[in-house]
Amino acid sequence: MHGSRITRTLCSSCLRRQSTIKKSYDTANVKTLQLLYGYNQPGYSAQSFFSFLQITNGRNISTSSRLVPTFQTVFKPAIYHPSFNLKYRQPWKISNLSAYRSFHTSPRRNVPPFLWLFIKPIAKVGAILTGRSTRKWWKSQTRDRKFFILGKALERWHFILFGGISCIITAVIYYRIHQEVSPITGRQRFIAFTPSQFLKIVQAEADMYTEQYNDKLLPADHRLVEYVKNITMRLVHGNKELKEMSNQQWTIAVVDDVTTKNAFVLPTGHIFVFTGILNVADNEDQLAIVIGHEMSHALLSHAAEQLSFAQLIDIFVIAVMAAIWTIMPTDGLAVVTQWFYNKCIQLMLTMPYSRKLEQEADKVGLRLAAKACFDVREGSVFWTKMKLAETGEQTSMPEWLSTHPLSDKRIEHLNFLMADAIALREEAKCPRLKSNDPRETIKVMSKMVDDFNLARKTRQNLRQVHHAQPQDRAI
Repeated sequence: MHGSRITRTLCSSCLRRQSTIKKSYDTANVKTLQLLYGYNQPGYSAQSFFSFLQITNGRNISTSSRLVPTFQTVFKPAIYHPSFNLKYRQPWKISNLSAYRSFHTSPRRNVPPFLWLFIKPIAKVGAILTGRSTRKWWKSQTRDRKFFILGKALERWHFILFGGISCIITAVIYYRIHQEVSPITGRQRFIAFTPSQFLKIVQAEADMYTEQYNDKLLPADHRLVEYVKNITMRLVHGNKELKEMSNQQWTIAVVDDVTTKNAFVLPTGHIFVFTGILNVADNEDQLAIVIGHEMSHALLSHAAEQLSFAQLIDIFVIAVMAAIWTIMPTDGLAVVTQWFYNKCIQLMLTMPYSRKLEQEADKVGLRLAAKACFDVREGSVFWTKMKLAETGEQTSMPEWLSTHPLSDKRIEHLNFLMADAIALREEAKCPRLKSNDPRETIKVMSKMVDDFNLARKTRQNLRQVHHAQPQDRAI
């Protein structure tokens, strides 16, 4: 009753002075308002007083609401060599860019990525120790004691069921809250990190690669650096309407390593191209397909998506690890079972998911090249040559053991998407394609690969295979 009188007195006092209350509040002036209205009695917190003022003022203020700023900007693509800071001097003006994040009814509670990197190994070790100690404890119990414990568990089955259902519901809510729409493709996906959190991880990775290849980086005025830079500029300029492309700051580094046929782009926009892949790509069109594919990984935030997927898998892996070390009768059998379980997760979930992202990057990269007026048909030619190089180096492996699709699958996928890419190129009002389709060379290259495989399997000389089939050489 005493509390009710205090509440009524305080409510009437606040209502009488409502006209003097400001229309916006923050946590900094809560104590001042408490002293002003006498709302500093024991038992009343600052948060409850803040909520009370919001209700009496007829407003519903959310301190965790997200703002969606819209701004005007001028895009100056900073494509430069890391050491020489060589920037492109002709900026393209883009207006009315909107910076936004996906809307959530409640603020997202993301675990800091560095914290999770420390927690994960500790959690795995803890799961093993917990399961092992639980198994030893259970073995030490007598037969009657075991029946007694099982009986008590059966009596409280509803509590166990409620706990299991609560965990499932929590996991589903966590997954739904962290779902986002993939840019460009519109695909629903799970992202556990905010962009600022993830950039802290990949920035360290970019510094590591820059330091690792520092001695092999070609100077900014080298012709190969200019060659790669011009192709990248065409890709950026041809797709400047994409805000992900315009807002990114791209950095080019050409690594002098002819033995490495590779190129990759970090989420920070650092583009690393090895001279080995420049020997495979005969022209700008083929290299544009490669760079466009790698840029797509950065535009689509595939690295953040893959890391989030790995984190989601690790949660279930840790739970199953504890169960394995609890159920398995010996430590040796638990180790073998855990190894087999990890391999199954890798082959059935991790690698297929990685191949799925690679196919999506192939599709988006082909579109980027088409809108930049490159000859998209050269993509099939490039991957056929990569297939020939892989066969010559004897590095081919089954697709289910690889994180990337086989070259044959890439060629088939690109040819399937070719009609849409050519139509998109025509919509961009690009110059007409040459009448000679470069994909015709695929027939000759495929025949070379088949002859090589046949000669290797039969242990024959490759020249003898060609002499045995002279009609095929005239194709």
